[in-house]
Amino acid sequence: MTEVYLPNKLSDEPLLYGDTVFFDQLPSPHESVRTALEARVIGQKAVIDTIIDTLDASSLRDDTNRPLSTFASIGPSGVGKTSSAHAIADGMRRHGGGRLIKVNSTEYSEPYRISSLLGASPGYVGREQKSLFRSLQSTQIDGNGTVVLFDEIEKGSEELHNLLLGILDDGELTDHSTGKILDFRKTIVNLTSNIGSKEISKALSCQDAQSREEAYASASASAVEKFKDYFSPELVGRLDAILVFGTLGHAALRQILDLQIDDTNVLSRRKYGVHVDVSEKARDHLVQSAVAESPEHGARKLRSLLGQHVLSTVTRYATNAESVNGTRIYVGHVDEWTDIDTPATSPFVFSAIRDDSAKRTNY
Repeated sequence: MTEVYLPNKLSDEPLLYGDTVFFDQLPSPHESVRTALEARVIGQKAVIDTIIDTLDASSLRDDTNRPLSTFASIGPSGVGKTSSAHAIADGMRRHGGGRLIKVNSTEYSEPYRISSLLGASPGYVGREQKSLFRSLQSTQIDGNGTVVLFDEIEKGSEELHNLLLGILDDGELTDHSTGKILDFRKTIVNLTSNIGSKEISKALSCQDAQSREEAYASASASAVEKFKDYFSPELVGRLDAILVFGTLGHAALRQILDLQIDDTNVLSRRKYGVHVDVSEKARDHLVQSAVAESPEHGARKLRSLLGQHVLSTVTRYATNAESVNGTRIYVGHVDEWTDIDTPATSPFVFSAIRDDSAKRTNY
């Protein structure tokens, strides 16, 4: 037998051709996309793995007239479908991309609105207006790995679906007002949809772990079939993958809350010179409230509660105090604080401490 050696990227020793351990450990050319996804899309490992596998496979595909990759993301609201598109764009920066074009499909529920995407034909009203895609062509679409996101695609008109079919099939569209070709062959097309989301949310509400796993598998398969039934076979057949996002549990929501607070601090330090510390118990209370009040809206409800109960108070303090630069604002649960003068009207208590002073002010 002839021995064929491959260079081992993981050590100095060569490995025999066909060594499965070696191939399993090979880093993906899209590791930057994986890193961005894992940082922004929490609790969706299977989805992330599928995205990376599909992107890796696209480089050896022979149908070069199509976009680089095409995904449909289905599942409940607030679980990371739209965030995944933003993360893919962020991760594609090292590949020459890093841009995102978002089309809100609800704005194109009427056929006549399509002209704003592709321009009006000669003789029709609005011909002098530049179409959305044409205005972005020179700065955004022409870039390897630009993400084109069609959000809530099921709410768009049949004309929008036909337009999308042209992108997925030929990788190009014709601008009606100029006759010029818009090239989508270097883009990653992502569709989001809430089809089947209620069934998935209901399945994941089961208390028993085995029952929940079985119900989720059944609901996911049902959601995929509903998606396929809703859209034409021509459109579905041109998708590289249908990604099913599951409802987020307590652990995933807690991770997301930590990220949201980190993002808040980047902004608050830049705008006011203020750092916000939120206690563990206060964070747990926010997550529990989000799950209790609106389990089907996931991270979106969590962000709403953080803004309503925490960020609004921090903003009022920062804009009304005489000097806040260098201040740390501590946010705790009322059960943690025993030295407040009056009963709290909310579950949270706030305290501001200047770095140059040991004096604490409760408010």
